[in-house]
Amino acid sequence: MVAVIANWEDIDREIAADEAYQRFRATRPAASILPANLAHVPNATYTVVMDSDEADWETVRVKDWSSRADGSRVLATLANGGEFVGVGTVHPDGTVSLWSRYRHDTRLAGVIARLADSTDEDQDSMRHGYALLSGKCARCGRKLTVPASLHRGVGPECAGVLNPAKRRAAAPTTDIMACPF
Repeated sequence: MVAVIANWEDIDREIAADEAYQRFRATRPAASILPANLAHVPNATYTVVMDSDEADWETVRVKDWSSRADGSRVLATLANGGEFVGVGTVHPDGTVSLWSRYRHDTRLAGVIARLADSTDEDQDSMRHGYALLSGKCARCGRKLTVPASLHRGVGPECAGVLNPAKRRAAAPTTDIMACPF
């Protein structure tokens, strides 16, 4: 037995509400897709210097979005309280869309453009800048205690994940010279 809950007036109200919602969606501005591509930027935290005297900088984090199965990553900036606040999505193809609250933030768009135009060496120095400011690994956020790790910007495990070729090149050789004694 099927119970009928709605009458015609309730159905008309729902249809009108749905039509109003569809009109709202149609007039809503499209997501702000930036002309930046972050596909080559690995998950980590970066301190991006905005001018040449290094007095103006912004810290941003690119991180996997665990609840999204499509491979999207979240883009966040460091807020005043020391917490990271999400500001946009990095799609699997590398395009960036800013969330509605940040669509008109030209400073943030400049930070993202600078990060998108960065080379591997630039990214290394941006991770290093974050490590020096915070004392934490730019990839996983753990506290760095070894000076070499602070200089690199990441701990030894994360260094291998971010750039395995450099880690292999920097590894000590196992050649042992015979002792004449």
